[in-house]
Amino acid sequence: MSYLDQDIKEEENLIEEMVSDTSSSKILFLGLTQTGKTSIIKTVFEGRAPEDTEDLVATVRFERMKYNYNDHKIFTYDVGGQISYLEEAIEVSKQEIFANVKALIFVIEAVNLGAYASSRQYLLRALRNVYQYSDDPRVYVFAHKMDLITEDNRDDAMRVFKQYLDLDKLENVVLFQTSIYDNSTIEAMEKILNN
Repeated sequence: MSYLDQDIKEEENLIEEMVSDTSSSKILFLGLTQTGKTSIIKTVFEGRAPEDTEDLVATVRFERMKYNYNDHKIFTYDVGGQISYLEEAIEVSKQEIFANVKALIFVIEAVNLGAYASSRQYLLRALRNVYQYSDDPRVYVFAHKMDLITEDNRDDAMRVFKQYLDLDKLENVVLFQTSIYDNSTIEAMEKILNN
């Protein structure tokens, strides 16, 4: 059996397990490229040190993984943030990507003001799909890489963040300020899983 055949078989087994296991939770991670989605997954679910995620390569298309985390069986979908991959996920593979989602986590780099408009557009499109293909999904926005904003400027930064993204107009979307360099991401994930 070739490596490709083995990878395909493992992927098929993972999909079959995810579909048949109703006690598991599918968590979908979306956001533009280089916002930290994969680093969040690696630090929270695999226990990697933040420094060990600095050289991760960009996710190609999407990656599915299975984890056991604090007595929860989790299937993560990590969608690559390059525009072509986001478009594929939102328009072409939307039923597969957005079906059976328990939690959608949309990650936005808090310090990248230039990406707020694009992030908002993809968030709105993702919301449309997740509500169409999943029953009662929970939606979260991670204002990520908060460690890059000084403590004194965080309140102002969050006011701008919410204003640019118009988060107050989005119903049932919960905002977390996160960083992999402190406990905020783990605390957010525990709240999400216990919700």
